[in-house]
Amino acid sequence: MYCTKCGKKLEDGEVCTCTQKTQAPHMQADTAQVKKMQVEQPGEKQFEEYIVKPEQTKTEQSKQEQTSQSEPTQAHAQAADDEKTQKKKVFKDVHLNEKDAEWAKEKGTQAAGTIKEIGKKMLCTLKKPVSHATEMAENDAGNDGLKMIVTKAVVLTVIILLVAVSIGKKLQGWIEIPYGNVLLMMVAVTLGADWLETALLRVFNGVFKGNASKNAMYAVVGTRAVYDLVTILVTVILFKFVDVIALGIGTALVLLGAYVEFAAYIHVVEMNEDKKVIAFFIAKICTLIIALLIVAALGKDILYIISNWNNIGYYMN
Repeated sequence: MYCTKCGKKLEDGEVCTCTQKTQAPHMQADTAQVKKMQVEQPGEKQFEEYIVKPEQTKTEQSKQEQTSQSEPTQAHAQAADDEKTQKKKVFKDVHLNEKDAEWAKEKGTQAAGTIKEIGKKMLCTLKKPVSHATEMAENDAGNDGLKMIVTKAVVLTVIILLVAVSIGKKLQGWIEIPYGNVLLMMVAVTLGADWLETALLRVFNGVFKGNASKNAMYAVVGTRAVYDLVTILVTVILFKFVDVIALGIGTALVLLGAYVEFAAYIHVVEMNEDKKVIAFFIAKICTLIIALLIVAALGKDILYIISNWNNIGYYMN
């Protein structure tokens, strides 16, 4: 008996070795393929992971998408809130600025109206000093006389301070101008002196058994204050051209102001005619003495500058 593959002589029932060698690789390959299939075939746990994990992954991806979507939404909402807050702040600032502008405009209009009204009153006083003083005295609710006194004090104080500043710049530190004393002295000789005269007129009216209200005394002194202001302004303007003429006109206007004040006083005070002259004269003298003492106390440095004006003028030139 011979092998059909290789032709080898075989005994009865013997299997040729070439057949075993051929079958062994096939069996090994089949065994390896089975093991590979067992390894690659998913078990119960791998099946669960295969089924559950995609769902979990999908859920996690959904959450991530929602988070990624919510983050821009929150940022946008925060930006919108910030923008809204900024707009409110800007609107509030604009509203406050508008209110301040309206308040300033309103106050400016009121101030301009007051100045215009005082200007008319002062012009009326210059034209009709006695009759207008009588009208102001009879108007118990008004305080036109006091307004004129304050106006005179403000204008003259500003003028003197400007002159002092101008002189200080020309001196260039050679002499220090006491601006504080200048301010105090001007307030004392204008507002303080006029208020003092008003008080003294009332006091001596009582001493001589006269009858006059406080508003009437303000009207009298306010009338003279208007003429004082005009006198100083005219004298300063003329002094730049001809100083002698300026001094002469200034002196005449001072006498005119005193006469106008006395005439107004006579018409507004109820008192014996002879006693009016005495009361008025005593009040004026007392006021003048007190004003001079105040000037001497506050204006020592200023008096020194005036007394040495010729030397100062030399250094200024």
